[in-house]
Amino acid sequence: GERRLLIKYIFIQDRQADVLAHTFARPFPQGLQSANLLETDEPYKIKLLRLGGEDVYDIAVPVLEGIYKIGSVHLGLYKKNIDLLLGKLRSTFIAFVSVVIVFCFILSHRLALFITQPIYELTRISDALSQGKFEVHLDLERQVEGRSANKDEVSRLAHSFNNMTKVIIQSQASLRESEQKYRSLFASGPTPIFVLDRESFTILDASPMAEETYGYSSAELR
Repeated sequence: GERRLLIKYIFIQDRQADVLAHTFARPFPQGLQSANLLETDEPYKIKLLRLGGEDVYDIAVPVLEGIYKIGSVHLGLYKKNIDLLLGKLRSTFIAFVSVVIVFCFILSHRLALFITQPIYELTRISDALSQGKFEVHLDLERQVEGRSANKDEVSRLAHSFNNMTKVIIQSQASLRESEQKYRSLFASGPTPIFVLDRESFTILDASPMAEETYGYSSAELR
């Protein structure tokens, strides 16, 4: 059925170009016999003909016996069906290329996110540290493992960042502990303690023992 839509005719010629057989149900069309003759050394020949009000591609191939040409076979294909087939192939090819491009874009996007995720985490935690949020959890070395093409460099960066963050957190903890000790000493020390401005020696604060020793309230001492 598909061939009937594609093929208009087939005919066979001998070496003198006489028609030996054909598929036409009516008399053989005048002029078709010599419309697309093969030369001796041509492997094939294609020519666009107008036949019965329709455009037809006439494809001629030689019939050989050894090295000698003893005839030719002609196949007529409807041009409109060839164009339709090419259009379908073109649409299919364009659709396939579009799918491949979309797939490659999605894959590259995912891959880019996969590779740059550790850098993104470093940036995010840097922002958090710059805002004084030292309680952030940093586990980049595990995230980097197997994630980046340059994982050695990113791993070293994450390791350094981890160490820096730990030092900052430890420093903050030591500072809070020192401040708590100072507050405890200031509040419950057995001797009066004053906090003075180093330039003007103005009293900025006084411990409870200072209030008790001198008989003035903290506000009065200030």
